[in-house]
Amino acid sequence: MTPNEQEHVDRIRAERAAVRAEAAASEAAFVRRMKLWGAIGAALIGLGIAAGMVGCPHYNVWQQGLRGRAELNRADANRRIKVFEAEAKLQSSKLDAQAEVERAKGVAEANRIVADGLKGHKEYLQYLWIDKVAAGASREIVYVPTEAGVPILEAGRVVRPPPSPTQEGAVP
Repeated sequence: MTPNEQEHVDRIRAERAAVRAEAAASEAAFVRRMKLWGAIGAALIGLGIAAGMVGCPHYNVWQQGLRGRAELNRADANRRIKVFEAEAKLQSSKLDAQAEVERAKGVAEANRIVADGLKGHKEYLQYLWIDKVAAGASREIVYVPTEAGVPILEAGRVVRPPPSPTQEGAVP
């Protein structure tokens, strides 16, 4: 080979060696970058796990605080509902009592009117009672008080029903 060709081959070999060296350097730099990014990724994952381990209890405390406030609000609303129901029941009871008082006043007034109308009409009331007893279909013993207010008792007298057709031969 001629020195010119040799020089050309050496230059090509040198260029290839330079390219290989550059590729090796680039590959080494790439590997270093990958290791760095891997380390950064692992560190970020580790930080995320650490933050989760630190943050989860804080989140749980926060969540329980919210749950506690919600329960307190619910209990307060239930208490207010019971108070309103009790007030409504009290008002209803007061109105029922007022209605009962008014009804009693009306009954008392009606009784007074009837009592005033019956004063001095004792004989008429006795007539109505006797008429009602006489009109009754049932046979009852009526005790009429004497002047002393003591009724006349008929202890020996028993009212027996008339014998039925099947008991005609029986002795009463």
